[in-house]
Amino acid sequence: MIRLLLVGLLAIMGAWLAAWAMSGQGYVAVQFGGWLVETSVSVLALGLLILAVISYGVVRLVVMLWQSPRRFMVWRERKKMRLPVQRLNAGIQALALHDDHHATLKLTQGKDDSQWLRIMLAAQLAQAQGKRVQRNQYIEQALKLAPDEAFTIRLLQARWLMGDDTVQALAIVEDMLVAHPRQRTLKVLRVQALADLGQWQRLASILPSAKSSLSRASYLQLQGRQLVAQLTDCGDRQQLDALWQSLPAHMQRQASVAHAYISRALVWGQSQHFWQILSKAMNSHWDASLLPLLAQVAGNEPYTELKQVQHWQQQHVNEAGLWWLSGVLARKLGIVGQAEKDWQHSLALTPSIPTALALSELYASQSKLDSARELLTHQLQSKTNINH
Repeated sequence: MIRLLLVGLLAIMGAWLAAWAMSGQGYVAVQFGGWLVETSVSVLALGLLILAVISYGVVRLVVMLWQSPRRFMVWRERKKMRLPVQRLNAGIQALALHDDHHATLKLTQGKDDSQWLRIMLAAQLAQAQGKRVQRNQYIEQALKLAPDEAFTIRLLQARWLMGDDTVQALAIVEDMLVAHPRQRTLKVLRVQALADLGQWQRLASILPSAKSSLSRASYLQLQGRQLVAQLTDCGDRQQLDALWQSLPAHMQRQASVAHAYISRALVWGQSQHFWQILSKAMNSHWDASLLPLLAQVAGNEPYTELKQVQHWQQQHVNEAGLWWLSGVLARKLGIVGQAEKDWQHSLALTPSIPTALALSELYASQSKLDSARELLTHQLQSKTNINH
């Protein structure tokens, strides 16, 4: 609409100028040498205007021709810059269509400054496909093309190797740490590699220095795994208890740490404080994997322990293991009716052979042999159907 208005306005102005020029207003005579030019003022003004327009056009044309080589160079550079992006887009589109062969061709073809990056994307594709030899070839090719980007390339290589060759990944990371001792990503990869390799003594020596590079959750998880390994490897009860007492309270309440300590301590016999340790861990963070161990250490104060289990039942109504544990404690207290109801409820929630055996033994003690046989048969069939 604006263009139409502008064209209309120019047409009106042109018509007005033409009419004004033809009106012949004023008189001008110009003598130059033997030439005499006589015309009206309006025609002279129109002529000068046309001459100015033509002069401007000629100047613009000369400037354009003067700048054409530079403009051509800029255009060619932009075209070169667009080519890698076009190849990258083509490769990504091929990946979206699950055409891995075409994607690899597009990512690796062409020579430019970003070729190494596209080759690393092809290496990532080879990694996802499990083609380890081809992945390593792409990595070496990228290193030759962009030696200045060796840090990024080696970092990616170490990350990919964490899954299938952790020893080599750790060697690469430690070699890079010599040149970049404060690099946070390298510190994280090193502690992950040491944890995966089970080198807990080395991990214990460097974990405090890597704390600032890890999230709190990751740090606590690694610290817990390290402590579990240390507790499991303790050779005597005195050493085990000394290590346990040296731990801060929040670590003692970690389920995995408490489980490791109790499991190892049971080698040397029961203790009255085992139930309290496990219950504190359960109250801090619920973990049903501790329930079998709780049943193993229960019995010192069965009434108090049963009350604790009943309190947990109010918070975790559908936890079959709690009803099984409640039945175990009720049976130790001689409350046979409650033990039977708890075990029946546990089986209703989740079929379990240990619970079925406990309940069938209870039936057998009451001379209910048919009920015991029927219960075991039913549980075995349920277990078989679940496995299938």
